Amino acid sequence: MKILIASLLLCVSVMTYAGDRNTAYEVVCKNMSFESERNRCVQVIRPFSYFDESALSICTIFPFDSTQMECLGYIGDKRYEMYEIDMCRNATFDSEKLKCLKDNGSLGGQTCLPRQEVITQLRQAQMELRQGNTGTVDKRLTYLIGKFNSCIK
Repeated sequence: MKILIASLLLCVSVMTYAGDRNTAYEVVCKNMSFESERNRCVQVIRPFSYFDESALSICTIFPFDSTQMECLGYIGDKRYEMYEIDMCRNATFDSEKLKCLKDNGSLGGQTCLPRQEVITQLRQAQMELRQGNTGTVDKRLTYLIGKFNSCIK
């Protein structure tokens, strides 16, 4: 059982392509000049569960807060392949980069969990294992494996 938990901890690194709303806030919204813009940015990210971290890095290169928020709206809950990120990052104009992010990536019914939630779940499973609650550990790990499987399809 300990080996299974260790294996799942290694898998967390595979799932970290996605940051949660807190990551989007820290990377993009927090750096905005005015509180009113930060508040609008929070409203943009609120409906989404996760953000592709490579796509987030593209959102940060836009010079205007409004463009960065538009970018966040396009990338929320989408996963991008590396070739898509490269293609969008290398577009010549900001408008082309935005269009690229909007038109690429896939939603695909992904149900990826934010990295921090996975870590919390695994730590809880570890504590339950130490207490001898193997049935609870089994349910928790089954849940995480299911989320992981649907995330990488």
